[in-house]
Amino acid sequence: MKDNLPMVLNIFRRETLMKELKEVHNLAVRFSQIPSIRFQTQTVRTVLFLFAFLLCAAISSAHDPGSSENEIYLKNSAIIKEVHARGGLIFAAPPYWGRVPTQIGFEQFAKYLGELTGKEVRLVVLKDYEAMLTRTVAGEVDLGYYGTNLYITTKEKYPDLRYLGTAIWKKMGGFSYNSYLVTRKGSGLLGLADLKGKSFAFGSRESTGGYKYPRAWMKENGLEPKSYFKSVEFLGRHDVVLDAIAEGRVDSGVVSPGPLDKAIKKYGNIYNRIHKFGPIPCSSLAAGHKLPLETARKILKAIEVLPAYVTDVEEFDYSGFKVLSDAGYDRMREVLRLLEEVED
Repeated sequence: MKDNLPMVLNIFRRETLMKELKEVHNLAVRFSQIPSIRFQTQTVRTVLFLFAFLLCAAISSAHDPGSSENEIYLKNSAIIKEVHARGGLIFAAPPYWGRVPTQIGFEQFAKYLGELTGKEVRLVVLKDYEAMLTRTVAGEVDLGYYGTNLYITTKEKYPDLRYLGTAIWKKMGGFSYNSYLVTRKGSGLLGLADLKGKSFAFGSRESTGGYKYPRAWMKENGLEPKSYFKSVEFLGRHDVVLDAIAEGRVDSGVVSPGPLDKAIKKYGNIYNRIHKFGPIPCSSLAAGHKLPLETARKILKAIEVLPAYVTDVEEFDYSGFKVLSDAGYDRMREVLRLLEEVED
């Protein structure tokens, strides 16, 4: 066993696998804290068995660093093909809050879409923003959840994408939000001047709040990230940026409010918000060209105020979707023009 220890430690250093294991562990902890089931031995055993099973699966796949993403792609492809063959609809979203929280957050909303349309609606959490774009363009997504940048860039490549509505924040109300530059409390990093020579992280290059708006603001204000910060990383997702700050792997980063709220529930109130970017239009619900117009009309009539069984899900950040003017996205278009000459 001792001889194998270095290999085992190597496996656990794989950041992607660790993130997935942490998500499963957090779900297990939350599940076990529900008063009505806390002391039911069989339930606890089931949760522990599930965690152990996924742990073993992660270790076994660690020998092939690309296997996890490839498996996600193949699994999603199979689901999409099977659902469409049955005449069902695919509702897709990128892993905005992390793969597991996004799955939990949108599951009941997908169920509601099924009730509205009278069809099977299957939620698929895609691999990343790029997968959301490419699968939409390929006609594989019937209904989708698109961040502001993702909506505009997808619409440019796929003009048949039909806007249905803009999300209404459950907690704050309204149709816009600010993303934040954050540090960890106790770090002494309380303002932009304190971050010179420190490490910094964006999320995905395709993220509106996790890259596009903050980077445009930096360009407008003469702040060049590569020279201002000691290092600049792209960690792919808001939750990964927040984990890295919480664990001391980076000094600062930019994130959207939904993932930030979830990280505060996970770690406690450990983050300083030292600058905000926005306002940013909220994410959109949109439909592919294959969705019948009559079905789209049914959805439009019933999504401004969503039922309680959808909005009561803690991971779901919205109370409904409302049709807004396209002019609300003009600032996003300006941001994209500003970034045309940026090379990060």
